[in-house]
Amino acid sequence: MKAIKQQQMDTLIEDIWLDFLHGASAESLYQSVVSSNWDGNDLLRQWILNHEYIDQAVILAVYWMSGPAFAKQFKDEKDVLEQQSWYLENFNFIEQLEAQFLAGFWKKNTLAYDPAHDHNGYDWISEYSDLKQIRKIPAAMIQPLQGKVIKRDDAFEDGLPEPWLSQIWNLFDEYEVIDNT
Repeated sequence: MKAIKQQQMDTLIEDIWLDFLHGASAESLYQSVVSSNWDGNDLLRQWILNHEYIDQAVILAVYWMSGPAFAKQFKDEKDVLEQQSWYLENFNFIEQLEAQFLAGFWKKNTLAYDPAHDHNGYDWISEYSDLKQIRKIPAAMIQPLQGKVIKRDDAFEDGLPEPWLSQIWNLFDEYEVIDNT
């Protein structure tokens, strides 16, 4: 095994992700989103925010999987900092995604998505219904989208299909991460 620093490993993983993202279809991006681990995938979230050709169904899936109803219990960024500062990054992401969606940044709509009944039949709208919402989720974020219905593809794991997933696992076979920063 070769020794490598964490930052170098992160760059190698990012390169594999970017290779996938550059050639991914709307269906593949949707599968990536619904199978991804949101705790460690800022690259995918930022990619989606910055590319206007992303299908609106992908955007709504990201939005609802990010827990927007939880964000609506806060008045603004200052309120988040005062109450639950650990949540600030996700709050800002949800707010930016919502603002861009409402402004019409993403125009493409070829895939279906219903936040009240997603590909697994899950009702995202009822999530966090026990929390008092200071602000409402905009109606446009709740409206089902018409289009091609996509079912969850088990070939995607942690946001990636083969061969990209194996490429990442192979990195861990090839390199040992050391940190002597």
